[in-house]
Parts: sequence; C-alpha cells; structure tokens
Amino acid sequence: MNQYLKYTLTVAVTAAAMVAYQYEGKPEQAGLAQQAPNQVPIQVTEIKNEIAFVEQPLNATAEPSNQRELTHAELADVFANIKKRLGVEYDPMLIFASAKFTDAEIEAYNRLHVVPFNPVVDEVCSEFIEDDYGLLGTACKRVRERGEHPYASVPIDELEELAVSDAAAALFMGQRSADYYEGIGWHLRATALSGKTGPLMKLLSLGLPAAAKSVSTEDEEAEFQRHYILGTISQLAKLLGDPRANPDVDVSFLRSNPELSQGTILAAESLLAQIKDIQAEVGVSTDA
Repeated sequence: MNQYLKYTLTVAVTAAAMVAYQYEGKPEQAGLAQQAPNQVPIQVTEIKNEIAFVEQPLNATAEPSNQRELTHAELADVFANIKKRLGVEYDPMLIFASAKFTDAEIEAYNRLHVVPFNPVVDEVCSEFIEDDYGLLGTACKRVRERGEHPYASVPIDELEELAVSDAAAALFMGQRSADYYEGIGWHLRATALSGKTGPLMKLLSLGLPAAAKSVSTEDEEAEFQRHYILGTISQLAKLLGDPRANPDVDVSFLRSNPELSQGTILAAESLLAQIKDIQAEVGVSTDA
C-alpha cells in the first residue's frame, strides 16, 4: 500500500477519532494527496469484468421498476418492524442474516449496502457422532441464494488495487484486513466510493475485536479509543442519513457523557471531510 493510501485509510481514521485527546496531525501530512492511478493493470481489469458478469441480476432483462424509493422515515420503519417482527434488539440483517425477509425489507437493505443482500434459501443438515463421547449430533449449513462473492477469494494484492476505486473491493479489503484500524479505513473508503452507509453499520454490528474486549486495566486508554471510534462511526452514519444509526444506543457509554458524545460528533465531521476528499480524489459524485 502506498504511503498516501495508508495515511488515508489508517492514520486519518485514528486521528479523526482522537479529538478527545486533542490530536494534531503534522502540517506536512495535509499535502500528501495525489491522484489515483490512471491505468489499471490488465489482470485487475479482467477481475472487474468477471465480477460484473457474476453479479448480473437474474432479471437483468426485465423492465426497470417504476416503484418509488422509500423515504428516510419509511426506511426507518422497515428496519424497526423487522426487529419487532422477529422479537430482537439487534439488526438481524446485519448479524445473522438467516431469517426470512420480505422483498421490501431486502430492497431497503440494498439501498444502503454495497453488496446486495444474500438471503438463505435452504438449510442442509447432517448427523455426526462426536468422537470423544460417541454422542449423536446434528450439523446444519445454511444455503444462500448466491454463492460466495468473487472478491472473497481474489488475491489480496490484486484486491487492494481494485479497492482504490471499487467500493465492493474496498469493503472486502476491510473484512479481510488483519489490522483493526486499517479495516476501519477500508470500510470508510467503501462508504466514500459508494455513497452508501452499509459498510459503517456493518462495522458497528461487529463491535470491538476480541482483543479489545479483554484488555487489562493498564490498557484502558486503548479500550476507550476503540469505543470512541465506534461512537464516531455511528455518528458518521447518522450524519450521512442512515435511519438505523443511533449513537446513544450503538455505543452506550455516550449516553452518560454528553461531552464525549459531542467529541464523537466533531470527529465524525472530520471523517466526513475525509470521505469527501476520497470522492474528489477518484472523481465520485458527492451525490452518489
């Protein structure tokens, strides 16, 4: 990863999320912006063509739908009703994605996400005998409408090249990144390139990495920073208009500390500026 991209995807994320610590970036970092490559390697172009073919909708030849898009309030109602119908507090489309969802619910999800929702269409179960105790058990595997997305298996170096200007590739870079902060940066880039807030909500649904949940008291500052970043991500999703984003609920420690809540709003505004910079860098309309 070149120095500018690494700065955009990692340092900028942590810097924006460190408003509470009055972090100040070095002045020379402001001039690091440079244009994205004008040429894409042949193998990367072939991969993109393959992805485009694989992702052709089954009804690609059908007439375009004249159905109007849902308003923000209507989208909010759709997602609230899903939780009510299934009797859960979490977002089931983000966490397990295994319940039966209506066409309207899937359409609402797709409006906000880079990769279309992949519903479960079947479940295949088989019995097995547990080796240690000889007990009979059952293992089940969910079968989804579509197979694994091709980006899940593209070599990471090729995927990274694609991710500079391809929102889905940036999303998969975020999912496959071994570094927590760099993964956040790729999710932010996916949001910038697509104009969709789904990548941010997915980050919130994942919460803190396992290592952050069991930090020692000596590492309380690192734990706070990670929670602060989650609060900032939720505020950013709200700023961008995601009807599911509720910072005080998504990150509970904000409820009891208005000062910290205000800090995450300022940090989110800083990240919003970073998103606009990425959009300008690759020529993406801010209305995308």
